[in-house]
Amino acid sequence: DVADGDSIMFIDRLIPDVALAGSDAALDIYLYVKNYPGQDFTIKGPYTFTSATNKIDTRLRGRRFKILLATPTAMPNSSWTLGAFELGVQEDGKR
Repeated sequence: DVADGDSIMFIDRLIPDVALAGSDAALDIYLYVKNYPGQDFTIKGPYTFTSATNKIDTRLRGRRFKILLATPTAMPNSSWTLGAFELGVQEDGKR
């Protein structure tokens, strides 16, 4: 939650610090966003992260965000280790 829910936030990029085991390993990232407590989350993704991915560009606006990390169904043997996430976040006004 941002500023007691008065402000809308904008996320324009995601820079995951992820170590993938193997050259063909991958990680799916889902971003959940919503504006109000009684509202369902809108799901964006999956954004697939591989060893060739440096950042993921997004255009999300909302008051509440969640991140879900999952091993892709097509690659059940993918292995990964999570470090710190960096998000490009800025205030996007009040609504």
